[in-house]
Amino acid sequence: MRKILLFMAAAASAFAVSCSVSPAQNLTIYCVWGNGGSGTCTVVKGSNGTIVLLDETGGATEANALYNDILAPNGINYIHYAIAGHYDGDHIGGLDNIVSRMGGTGKFGTFYDRGGSVDDTGDPISATYLNLVNSSGKRATPSLNGSSDIDLGSGAVIRFLSVGAPDTVNALHIRGRADVTSGISENDKSISVLVTYGGFDFYFGSDLEGAGEQAIAPVVTQDLGRNVDILHVDHHGSDTNGINSLTFFQTMGPQVAMISVWNNSNGHPRRTTVERLEQVVEPLPQRIIRLAPGDVGKATWAPEDMPYCLTTNRHVAIATDGNSYTVSTVPRSGGNDITEPGLTNHPVDQPSNIPTATPIPPPGPPPVCPLLLRMNKSAFSSSDTIVITANACVTSSFTPYIRFSAPGGIYYYLTSAGALPKGTASGGIPYLKGPLSIGSDVNDYVVARISFSGVAPGSYVLQGGFVGKSGVIGGIADSPFTVQ
Repeated sequence: MRKILLFMAAAASAFAVSCSVSPAQNLTIYCVWGNGGSGTCTVVKGSNGTIVLLDETGGATEANALYNDILAPNGINYIHYAIAGHYDGDHIGGLDNIVSRMGGTGKFGTFYDRGGSVDDTGDPISATYLNLVNSSGKRATPSLNGSSDIDLGSGAVIRFLSVGAPDTVNALHIRGRADVTSGISENDKSISVLVTYGGFDFYFGSDLEGAGEQAIAPVVTQDLGRNVDILHVDHHGSDTNGINSLTFFQTMGPQVAMISVWNNSNGHPRRTTVERLEQVVEPLPQRIIRLAPGDVGKATWAPEDMPYCLTTNRHVAIATDGNSYTVSTVPRSGGNDITEPGLTNHPVDQPSNIPTATPIPPPGPPPVCPLLLRMNKSAFSSSDTIVITANACVTSSFTPYIRFSAPGGIYYYLTSAGALPKGTASGGIPYLKGPLSIGSDVNDYVVARISFSGVAPGSYVLQGGFVGKSGVIGGIADSPFTVQ
């Protein structure tokens, strides 16, 4: 490798959210029914036209139902944010089908996930998913300092509550609070969010489990000062690993609960989970809504005729103006409509003029956002040019470095002079020009352009990080690529 041009730039941006509400401008949320397929997905449509996918379906069947029943009929031809809650197939397995139906990755803005190339156990992430998001050049990891929060218009916003550390790093990052570093599984690395509009709040946690739920609940109720109206039940109504505890439900205090479930072999939704919800939701019909029956007949399964329950076998639509909300279904032949009149123009559970508090970070050093490195593609010929861009936020002084991991445990470190000397995995030199101090977020800045020349074919990994006075800050980001 030679002919290296290196330059760095920093950019800062401010993000402010108004809490004023215009009743004529609605926020709409669709909880997607799988139509016989497996997987979970929720669509959020802001009054400003912003479209967000929370999880990305589990395969072609659900992806087609999403496109045919929700996206196309509503004239949705661009998705601004597609968020992978975590890397299980029922959360990302249909993204390639959605992209195909939409007309390619050019119809998408940002693909948010937690980064990395393996799951919590070290097993590879789906190659189909990884190749799609990496080759798009739009893969990113959301920050929890508010800079990644999504503006939905008219004061509505999606706030990120948690995001797992990449690869096998045993940590779940929490907004404004200390990381959770024990009891962490692949599920407990889920990205969780709170959708807020006026006095309305919708919680979505993907497959977040007990340790993560207990960490984000006070963020919602204490730091942000919110009360949840509708809770999307975590992990399809499971009750393992401390998930969906009565304490969590009581803290969040939902009036209505949504369970995304399908024909499964895990006993979802669990009877114990539904029994706990019965103690928290409004004691009225159709307040615990499941999209499909679930694992019918298993001893742990929650029967459909339990109090306050309804199975729709349809997509569910939630519309709100910030003062009240209406829960209904997307019409189709078959399934069950929501008929409870109290779910039409239901008042929100807190005044819409209450401002949303800004979390106060705990004492000590501010959290370091993960470094995200992206390449312009994931497969190169020996005559190609690799363009490396980065997203990061770090407030302390640092020195950046980039290295290429080659087969056989060899590392090549990119220097500011353009050389690529060999090093070891723990080798601390040489670094790029530094130390630097950004003090705010930087997004999509070009780190390097490298012209390939005579590079041996094979599999490589682009790695990078920040080095401070006490070592690597925030871990090492990596992206696999091949030379053909």
